[in-house]
Amino acid sequence: MSTSSPPPQSPARRFVFRLLPRTVRDAVILAVILGLAVPSLIAYFVEQHLTAQTARQEVQQDLRRGLDMLSLSMRPLLWELSRSNAEAIAQAVLNDERYVSIVITSELGPQPFVKLERPVAAGTELVRAERDIEHQGKLIGHLAVAMTTAPYLAAGQRALRWNTLKVGVMLISAITLILLVLQHRLFSPLRQLKDAALLIADKQFTTPIVLPWQDELGKVGATMEQMRQALLRTFEALNEKNRELAHHAGTLEQRVVERTQALTHANEELQSAMLQLQTAQQTLIESEKLASLGRLVAGVAHELNTPIGNAMTVVSTLEDHFRTLLAQIEAGSLTRSAMQSILESTQEGQDLIHRNLARASEIIQHFKQLTIDQTTDMRRKFDLAETMEEVMITLRPNFKHSPLRLETLIPPGIEMDNFPGPLGQVITNLAMNSLNHAFPHATSGLVRIKASRTGTDMLTINVSDDGIGMSQDVRKHAFDPFFTTKLGQGGSGLGLHIVRNIVTGLLGGQIELHSEAGKGCTFSIMLPLIAPEKPARQA
Repeated sequence: MSTSSPPPQSPARRFVFRLLPRTVRDAVILAVILGLAVPSLIAYFVEQHLTAQTARQEVQQDLRRGLDMLSLSMRPLLWELSRSNAEAIAQAVLNDERYVSIVITSELGPQPFVKLERPVAAGTELVRAERDIEHQGKLIGHLAVAMTTAPYLAAGQRALRWNTLKVGVMLISAITLILLVLQHRLFSPLRQLKDAALLIADKQFTTPIVLPWQDELGKVGATMEQMRQALLRTFEALNEKNRELAHHAGTLEQRVVERTQALTHANEELQSAMLQLQTAQQTLIESEKLASLGRLVAGVAHELNTPIGNAMTVVSTLEDHFRTLLAQIEAGSLTRSAMQSILESTQEGQDLIHRNLARASEIIQHFKQLTIDQTTDMRRKFDLAETMEEVMITLRPNFKHSPLRLETLIPPGIEMDNFPGPLGQVITNLAMNSLNHAFPHATSGLVRIKASRTGTDMLTINVSDDGIGMSQDVRKHAFDPFFTTKLGQGGSGLGLHIVRNIVTGLLGGQIELHSEAGKGCTFSIMLPLIAPEKPARQA
């Protein structure tokens, strides 16, 4: 599949990428600074807005109080038409820098009774208010007052600057303290881990990895120290083996020459002994054991496929998440929620990988017991039809080049809590027994595997053929160890014996044989849908 090169980036885009942090240290420092500075900046603008709003509210309050005071003071003076006293009081009020205009009019004429104003700079924000002046319930004049918000805003700005200075000092102190803690507990350990990893990559295993903390980085350091020690032991053992090989290589040629004649003579004797051992009973036993072991290995491989496949799927998913994370970082679009989601997915993936690999390790540990048909812990819930289809995949190649037909009649939906690996071995042995013994000269034949439920908790599996059947004498000894009708022709006499041990032991069931000479053969296996917790072992 062809791949196209990425489109060229514009100079502005390259400049932005150069500004982005390229290390974890730079990213953390940037996050700390932004995480403290941005909220502080937002708080500054909010406080500035609130300061202006508070100043306007105070102007309104002072303006109302000034109107109350002036209206009470001017009422008798306006009634008595004492202009000089009214102007004196108004001038005293106007001396306050907050007031810029006081106008008093009388109902007796259009001219202002008192009018005092102070010049203000252009653009100055003014707040105006008016009130009627009454005397004994009669309207005698009108009062208009204007105030400026400048003194209030100036006082608010001074307080804001002082608060900003205090917040700035606290912000710088907090950033410094956080960076010192991060340097001590994060950046420095990360640098130590990086240096240790470089030494390991350079095959230098003599420097211990020691981190004085028991946090996550300390655990990573301890794990790397275990890896270093394991690699050191491995390389020391490898070097020792290399020295031994070098020593043996020096004398190998001489030893080969000295022993050539002895080996030739021994080889002739071994070839003669091999011809005799091929017909011996012990060879038959070992042959059957190896064949059984091969089937068990296949069963174990099948069981391992699921946890290892799950682990590989999770690893692929984590790789996709990592590529997505890199893409978002490069694009500058990484958000806190996206980062949190990726971290949660990574933690979940790590748990899934750990559980699946632990399951695979458990299967491998029990492999030794599987080889001698003992109880194992390879138990799970499965659909019988699906498991039998997997067994058929391994059986069909054996029937492909024979005139026999392999048929399965297994309804779907039969759920079992049992041991699918050993059950598959039983079905395989019985089908191969029919293939090898039931049709010695036939040009056609049928081997059928049929399953049906018996009651609510039992299952019957019939493996039948329409071959030559068994005589009463053969049927009586069919399950005996080492009994075979093809001694010396590849039969060991252990196949049906192993089948009975697995069915009555590990699977917790029973097996019956129904056959007559010339009328085919049927093996009936009765199994519980749920295997017993501790199946009995058979001799």
